[in-house]
Amino acid sequence: MEAFSFLEALPTDFTNRVHAFEKESIGRAVQFYHEIEIEDWSAFDLALISVTEFEDEYSKNPNFYIHIREDLFRLYQGNWNKKILDLGNISPGNQLSDTFYVLQEIQRELMRKNIILIILGGRQDLTYAQYRAYDNYKYMVNLVGIDAKFDIGDADQPISSQSYVSHMIVNEPYNLFNFSNLGYQTYYVKQEEKDLVEKLYFEAYRLGETSDEPTEMEPVLRDADLVSIDFESIKASEIALPNHKMVNGFTAKELCIFARYAGLSDKNTSFAIYHLEKFENLDSISQIAAQIFWYFIEGVNFRLKENPKLNTSLFTTYKVPINESVLNFYESEKTGRWWIEIPQFANKRNKLSEVSFLPCSKEDYLNACDQIYPNRWYRAKCKNEI
Repeated sequence: MEAFSFLEALPTDFTNRVHAFEKESIGRAVQFYHEIEIEDWSAFDLALISVTEFEDEYSKNPNFYIHIREDLFRLYQGNWNKKILDLGNISPGNQLSDTFYVLQEIQRELMRKNIILIILGGRQDLTYAQYRAYDNYKYMVNLVGIDAKFDIGDADQPISSQSYVSHMIVNEPYNLFNFSNLGYQTYYVKQEEKDLVEKLYFEAYRLGETSDEPTEMEPVLRDADLVSIDFESIKASEIALPNHKMVNGFTAKELCIFARYAGLSDKNTSFAIYHLEKFENLDSISQIAAQIFWYFIEGVNFRLKENPKLNTSLFTTYKVPINESVLNFYESEKTGRWWIEIPQFANKRNKLSEVSFLPCSKEDYLNACDQIYPNRWYRAKCKNEI
């Protein structure tokens, strides 16, 4: 585990404070990587790491991520007891690629150990390192970006927080099955980027859609392997920062809802909030970030490992004929969540190696009964045949 040798330990005075927190607090369930010898990695459910690789010249306050950790660790646990390993910090390497490599290899190793990674801050194109961790680990990957922009940009230019998605699309190995954007604001997105999203059968949901019905985003987040939040997508009035330009944006409550859905996803193996450091001078920011992470951890606690692929006897099956097709829907008898089957098609090249089950909503089923193909099913079917 060579990449772990590049981790920077957290200050001893901070870790000592955490050890003295109330026993019901999250902090008392945390162990610090640099303080222990790990004999059994299976003792941990989640790992936490901060990254201080910045794209612009922010005031680099070394205590900023300590503040977020402290606000998170002081929060009480819910009706759960998840064990968390705090790995410390990744400092900038000699080159950007060094930081990417360390994050990528750490996440890959944690996935092998069935430990979910939480990432605090840094530049958002670190999402590319998150994504590349799946190379040779998982054939097809689903990314959800919570962001006012698509961040597709120009793949011919060096990677940046405005272009990392295009590098995922054009660089081998081609693992990206689906990219879903939640909360884009159309005046910030070029028409050519919208056209590319349509052409590749990706998904994009405008801010109004996601804010009006945040629960409708649950199936999208349930299907995510990794989630990347641009903290700049938060609404200006939520943080009272005079020079924050996001007049429209998400509320802290909505980001907490999305975080919980992401945590509930059995597929999700990494969750990140980037660009936090742009707001480091605001006391409220560390509290908002801490609460978003709290809801993600709570979601992880209530995972049920339910999927029709595992045991269809636990689901009610509905067969809905549309034109010459028959769509198979599955409703969980335990949670009421829905899935739709994506079949394999004979004599066609399929990206998915076998029949898969796409998270959907009851509304998708009702629309199918009215002879309307579910949009997510159609896009997944088309992607499978590209």
